[in-house]
Amino acid sequence: MVAASPMPVLFAAAVDAIASTLPPGYAYGPGGDCTDRETGTEGDDRAQCRWLAPASPGPAAPLLVELAVTSYCRRTAALCALTSRPVLPVGAVVRPLFPPRIGSEAIAVRGDIVDGGGRFVLYRIDVLVNHAVLSLAGGWRWPAGSPDWIYERARLLATLPAALDRNLNAR
Repeated sequence: MVAASPMPVLFAAAVDAIASTLPPGYAYGPGGDCTDRETGTEGDDRAQCRWLAPASPGPAAPLLVELAVTSYCRRTAALCALTSRPVLPVGAVVRPLFPPRIGSEAIAVRGDIVDGGGRFVLYRIDVLVNHAVLSLAGGWRWPAGSPDWIYERARLLATLPAALDRNLNAR
């Protein structure tokens, strides 16, 4: 008998964890209804969602937040995905960040984007959790925003599997 994938439970927990930390008024954006799932050719499983800020989010709040969870059949595949160059918007000037210790492994980048006369900054962190890579990104109108906002939430995501195990064992 093949065990059921933990992906739906992990994704639902990640969505709940991030949604509970967002300022009031954020809504799921186009293409990001938190149910977009796909299965890869090697059994990899991916789910993603996006939240958009209200009309006036305030200078310290992100304009958008994106979450993606990709579960891999093998840990080596997850490590390869973690260390590959992240996909950011075309034209973004990307530079690595050096995040504090978050989970077993984490990679962080900053992308600077100029679009329509506006300047934006995108912070993204990918965290390895068992056989999954959890990716969290937030975008701000420059000069607002800080990678600390993303790091705090990434720490929360890194603790999800242990919390889920405790909840399942408590039943």
